[in-house]
Amino acid sequence: MAGLYVHVPFCLKKCPYCDFASAPAASGSMGEWLQAVRKETSLRAPDWKSVRFDTLYFGGGTPSLLDPADVAKLMDLFSCSFQWERNPEITLEANPGTLSGTRLQDFRKAGINRISIGIQSFLDEELRLLGRLHDSAEAEASLARAFDSGFENVNADFIYGLPGQTLEHWRLTMEKAASFPLSHISAYSLTWSNKTELGRKIESGGVETPSETVQSDLFLWTSAFLASHGFQHYEISNFSLEGRRCRHNEGYWKGNPYLGLGPSAHSFTGRERYWNVGDTREYCRLLDLDLRPCSGSETLSRDDIRLETIALRLRTSEGLPLALIQNKTDSCRIFLENGLARIRGDRLVLTENGFLMADELALRLTV
Repeated sequence: MAGLYVHVPFCLKKCPYCDFASAPAASGSMGEWLQAVRKETSLRAPDWKSVRFDTLYFGGGTPSLLDPADVAKLMDLFSCSFQWERNPEITLEANPGTLSGTRLQDFRKAGINRISIGIQSFLDEELRLLGRLHDSAEAEASLARAFDSGFENVNADFIYGLPGQTLEHWRLTMEKAASFPLSHISAYSLTWSNKTELGRKIESGGVETPSETVQSDLFLWTSAFLASHGFQHYEISNFSLEGRRCRHNEGYWKGNPYLGLGPSAHSFTGRERYWNVGDTREYCRLLDLDLRPCSGSETLSRDDIRLETIALRLRTSEGLPLALIQNKTDSCRIFLENGLARIRGDRLVLTENGFLMADELALRLTV
């Protein structure tokens, strides 16, 4: 199975913590982007004609800025251009301020069956810090509208480890989240880059983030709290009800092939990885010339694939096949003795405390 990802690079405004390839839409740029994606689809489709897709993910940026009619047209194009499994998972990322009830109903009619809403926090002071355009009332209203519009598979994104955030602040957000019939919750620790406004403030000491101890406490508390509400902690940052895991993202963690369309989008065939130019104007210009908008590529060796498999599988509740780490028995024993991992059948599975050190543990198993 494979996943199709479409990068929508447009936002109402750039958030001060975001380093994704996104920017406010200029006049006419969305139409140019749509035409370019159609062109890229026609150029890429022959290379993927033997692959069957089972997920489609509109990411961004803010894909909910798109006209639902344009989303429907793109989905018709993808349906004709690629082979699909029955009942694919089709996700649209959205921000609260872009979700009127009518638009949500139109997205459902277009074929979207999973919506992912970037709430981030239910506290107004934290939303202001993050530069979000919505407040807590709009966040709650957007979730209510999603359910009223008939969406049954709804994810909400949240960020913890914010400057000045305490466990009590985070508890208020999570309790509010648990009051909605969400099928999936993504809870990400704040990561920052000095390329962003917030990152530069943190780097200069203008704002202070919680200590590693506090962030660890937030992570462990979140896992226990959501487990008590029926959520499975199936990947470091992701929690779902039974049968509601994000199939698209699971494909990444399992090493399945994926095709990315749009500026900065990455693709992976199983051996080769390639990625598009990040600048939207350049992306559109190249495709207007009937040129593939590729910025770079690499071919992975067997060792490269093994290393990536170890790092990605350790992030999940299914863990890692022991066969991949037969020569690392000493490292495994240390993990087990320190309560960082356990053996489940023929797999090494990290505990909640192990998840906190997943990158470090993966490094020890790959060097």
